[in-house]
Amino acid sequence: MTYRGYTLLAIFLASALVLALSGDVNSVVGNLAIGLMGGAVILGVERMPSWRLLALATICTFRCRQRLVRVSVSYLYRVRVGDRYLLIRSERWPATHAPIGGVYKRLPGSEAHLKRLSVLDDDLHPIDERSKWDLRVRVPGWRVVNFLSWFNREENRELSPWREFYEEMVKPGHVPPERFRYLFYRRLGRRWTFPRWSEERDRFEMFVADIIEPVFDEEQEAAIASIAGGADLRWVTEEEIRARGVVANQTPIPNISDRAIWTI
Repeated sequence: MTYRGYTLLAIFLASALVLALSGDVNSVVGNLAIGLMGGAVILGVERMPSWRLLALATICTFRCRQRLVRVSVSYLYRVRVGDRYLLIRSERWPATHAPIGGVYKRLPGSEAHLKRLSVLDDDLHPIDERSKWDLRVRVPGWRVVNFLSWFNREENRELSPWREFYEEMVKPGHVPPERFRYLFYRRLGRRWTFPRWSEERDRFEMFVADIIEPVFDEEQEAAIASIAGGADLRWVTEEEIRARGVVANQTPIPNISDRAIWTI
């Protein structure tokens, strides 16, 4: 057994002992012990950052065990030419510019497992043909880690990030379709937030995003570099992204998405 395995086993056994001594699964100590036990078990099979995932399991059990957490799982493209990053106007929030991308889709066949996890559709926006099957869902707090475990197994859910690039860049004609019949890409990593309370939406929210970097051929790169920018597409610098569009002595860029910084 590896050092990591011994550590997780020790956490699990210590938490089980604390739970047994507390004698009350509904107490603060009991909830904390259950969270640590669950995190240790899942960490044994997952390849996410160990201590962050363990902290996530603890927070979900301790802070929002009895609450629904709105979880959004997406992929975001880092499209960069030189020192400029390409952002696109959000269809859902037209005043906001964000990286190309969007939420993953779940596929037919996922219903039974997600039902066992008591996962519900998002209730903040109407479900239409565009948003149907979106992985923007409500998950019981104590099952958030189990939901992410299902997502990581890549069962009955979208795997390729091509769909959003096609819908946002190829289909509207921002790039020539004949040059973008396919797209190579690499995954740079995953960024995610702990569940946090949203006063505006009156609920806990958590955001997860895979960061995707397209690998363009020469013709594709030339087509991307030739984009002039405008109302729908904007070229911005790292400084503008970090400042959310408000940089001294420059014309402000309205509402750069707070998650655009994840693509830097």
